[in-house]
Amino acid sequence: MVRVVYRIAIVDDNETWCYTLKAVLQHHSFNVSTFTDAYEFLNVAWQFDLALIDFSMPTRLFKRELDGSQVITQVKERVKNPPFLVLISSYFTKDSLAVAQQICPNADAYLSKSSGLTRIVGLVKDVAANQPKLNASTPSPSERDAQETRHRSNLRT
Repeated sequence: MVRVVYRIAIVDDNETWCYTLKAVLQHHSFNVSTFTDAYEFLNVAWQFDLALIDFSMPTRLFKRELDGSQVITQVKERVKNPPFLVLISSYFTKDSLAVAQQICPNADAYLSKSSGLTRIVGLVKDVAANQPKLNASTPSPSERDAQETRHRSNLRT
């Protein structure tokens, strides 16, 4: 039996945070990739089962700024089976979480970085245990190339 590893993306402009969270999640046997540029993540979003996306992460896309809520909206619009999308921020409080839910209703969950790594890992484990893996079968190299080409075309239209 082949063991399928749950694939997680961390999308955040803070490299130290990416490194720390990646190490913690890998310790719990998750396959983790980090992206400090949202555009790079958008090109491969379809490959992941869960994505932790920073709310205040700006990047240049088509000569305009793109924050975490816009990344989530684009993933939901363009990816047939989008990953479980978690909007995460250092600045979330109880009050600002309610505002974030209004700004970005497409997120599947909302977390504050200040809630701690234990809570973040707990959410990831809960989602992994209760959500079927979106990418349970690994495509062949030619299928992967075709899928990637389609997704890149969609991003440019």
